[in-house]
Amino acid sequence: MLGFVILIYEPMILIYELMILICELMILIYELMILIYELMILIYELMILIYQLMMLIYQLMILIYNLMILIYELMILIYDLMVLIYELIKTTKVAGGGGGGGRISIHASDSNAFVGELTAFGGRSAVEAGGAGTIYKAVNKTQSTLIVDNDGLKPVDDHVHGVYITIYDQTNYAFACKRYGNTVPLLCYCDRRA
Repeated sequence: MLGFVILIYEPMILIYELMILICELMILIYELMILIYELMILIYELMILIYQLMMLIYQLMILIYNLMILIYELMILIYDLMVLIYELIKTTKVAGGGGGGGRISIHASDSNAFVGELTAFGGRSAVEAGGAGTIYKAVNKTQSTLIVDNDGLKPVDDHVHGVYITIYDQTNYAFACKRYGNTVPLLCYCDRRA
């Protein structure tokens, strides 16, 4: 009977060791499952963080969008204000008028030496044209001409009255100016006074 027990004992030890190996394997599988579970929890928490970050980005985009709408509406208000100011300026004539034409004075010994064009027109403006400038030409101190021409532009108030105007200066010259119709050009001739 002892032989029978010895025969059964060895396979039983093998079976026991096999069961221990199976238990250890199951423990390893269990620990692996715990690690996988913890990894899944970490992934889940990471996904929650990513979701919260995406929500923050979405809210930031909504704020930027609302800010852009406010800026757009502010630009429309500024534009409307500029249009109102422009209309106010246009209707009340706050804008400045054109500048005066200035003065040109030529003293020459030969009247044919210069063949170019001389102009002293006042500045153009939507409000009021500038006053005509003057061109004074003196040839050989015997013949003088004073031209006041504004190229057809007229100021709001015509400051030149009468058909003939006589102007005396400090050098005893008399300028007899003839006005052509209702337009501004004047042609003045200078004669030395006695």
